[in-house]
Amino acid sequence: MMMSAMAWAQETFSRVNLNDPRRMRRLVQVGAQMATHVGQSVSASCGGNKALLRGAQRLLSSKALDFETLERECCLSSLSQVRNSEGDILALCDTTSGSFRHAIEGLQGDLGGCAQARSHGFFAHSALLLERESERPLGLGAQLCWQRPEQER
Repeated sequence: MMMSAMAWAQETFSRVNLNDPRRMRRLVQVGAQMATHVGQSVSASCGGNKALLRGAQRLLSSKALDFETLERECCLSSLSQVRNSEGDILALCDTTSGSFRHAIEGLQGDLGGCAQARSHGFFAHSALLLERESERPLGLGAQLCWQRPEQER
């Protein structure tokens, strides 16, 4: 049985400690919004709701939210799903790239590429856990983000 995007976001992000219940609610809200609009930007997923977009931008730029913590908690939530599953579990792996050509790339720190490049980015290798029989997604099993070392650019 497939759960709603909000139920998924609550289950996935409930362990993340952001030291503020408002940020926690915002994380769940943004997670559900993005899950409902897979493949879209944060801006597009907000559907023109400027308040929702501003809240998402504040959350994503907050020093209280870091990628490593978010990734770890998502993987731990997935592990909980695996423990409650029966049968074989598949790990579907894929590598994708993230590329930034606009103002936000300067806010993200070093994303790779030479200083003269028109865009900067990274690679993310992800493993999605899936029940073999039901094909039900269980969540993110692991994710490795990588960029070329500075001396190789």
